[in-house]
Amino acid sequence: MQVRILPRASYTAMKTIITFALLLVLPARAAVMKSDLRNLVTAEEVYFADSVKYTDKLPGLFRLSPGVIGLHITLTADGWTGSVGHDGTTTVCVIYVGSTAIPPATAEGKPVCQEGAGWAGDTAAARAGIAAGNARWIAAFKRGDAAGVAALFAEDAVQFRRSGAVARGRAAIQSGFTALFRDNGSADATITTANVWLVDERVYETGKFTFTFHPAGKAPVTNAGRYVTIWERQADGSWKIVVDFGVPSDTAP
Repeated sequence: MQVRILPRASYTAMKTIITFALLLVLPARAAVMKSDLRNLVTAEEVYFADSVKYTDKLPGLFRLSPGVIGLHITLTADGWTGSVGHDGTTTVCVIYVGSTAIPPATAEGKPVCQEGAGWAGDTAAARAGIAAGNARWIAAFKRGDAAGVAALFAEDAVQFRRSGAVARGRAAIQSGFTALFRDNGSADATITTANVWLVDERVYETGKFTFTFHPAGKAPVTNAGRYVTIWERQADGSWKIVVDFGVPSDTAP
């Protein structure tokens, strides 16, 4: 087998091409997210016309475009705020209706995007980034993708296991999820955030989870409980889990 060593000029050209491609792809993703948020406004107004109130759940009325993840709607005194993320980018787009703005949006009904999935001192924007991360967790569980779940963790993250063991580092955490999916199959997951506190560059999140595993040849097994997760903002603006532990309410898997 021949291995061709590219000259330095070829590497420079390749880097330029990749950079140019990213400049085209990222705005396209932002445009899709903005379009979805505008459609969300329409769906909310349809719901309001029928129910005389807004909702943080729109079953059957609204669907995200492929690749758009982490929809989070928060009801406010006279309206709502919404945010979404997108696979392959740390950009988060936000929109609001009513008098309660969600930075960096400053005009009602006009979506705004910003790189970083969270901005210092802004809990609402940080929560949008965490919601996008949780959406990636759910998707990875659906695939039985241990590497996909582990990618949400920082390199030096710590995960406390129900057995009392402590997994230190992303590699050990991925190994644990590999064993989990091998023994129990993939899982349908729900993650419901209850509280979020932003302190400097960290977000402290609590909530509830439900994992329904599908082991081969066996009946589904549901594991539910509460969790505490600490996220830390990275140099590129993304959020990674640094500490994670759950408190299951049953015993399997």
